[in-house]
Amino acid sequence: MKIFLFSTLILLAGNLYSQNHEFGIELGAGQTVIDEHSPIFISPLLREEGEFRRAGISYTFSDSTGLSLKYGLMFDQRISDGTDFNYLRLPVGIEFQLGNKIQLILGLGIYGSVLLSITDRNTYFKYYADQFKKFQIGGSYSGGIGVQLSKKINVSAQYQKSFDFMRMFEENRLSKGGIPYSLNIRGFDGFLKLGVKYKVFN
Repeated sequence: MKIFLFSTLILLAGNLYSQNHEFGIELGAGQTVIDEHSPIFISPLLREEGEFRRAGISYTFSDSTGLSLKYGLMFDQRISDGTDFNYLRLPVGIEFQLGNKIQLILGLGIYGSVLLSITDRNTYFKYYADQFKKFQIGGSYSGGIGVQLSKKINVSAQYQKSFDFMRMFEENRLSKGGIPYSLNIRGFDGFLKLGVKYKVFN
């Protein structure tokens, strides 16, 4: 899937570059899960596992069919067990918008992220401090509603789930029989995001 999506993004970049250009601002909040696996749907309204926050900017190329290619520069924060994981994330994705004034939005993307800092207030993760990966690659899917307020301005509200392809760290455990084993712990985020886009030129 990763290879297919990456190839699609490269092909779309050439086709959409000369079309509409939009600059955007994005804010998001929801729940993060740091574990070996995650549920299919992570509720953004609960904080059972941890918190997720996002703030960033985007740049979008789109055409008259509703297909768009979106780049971003995001500051993402995962908060779990009193520990803050602060990331600089670079997402690239495709979105399809169906509708004119009111739009249905569906998106699919990949991202690279760099771990900027860790604040471990409760020392829960101190045993894994030397194992944390500084660089991550992951994927995401999203869906929501957009409203075209004017020829230049579009606002949207979407749900997004993001998931790391690479592990954050390796957790060592013992089975009931005393046999050591390890788990690849990854990060998963489910959140609501609000966006505003302004058409720069077309």
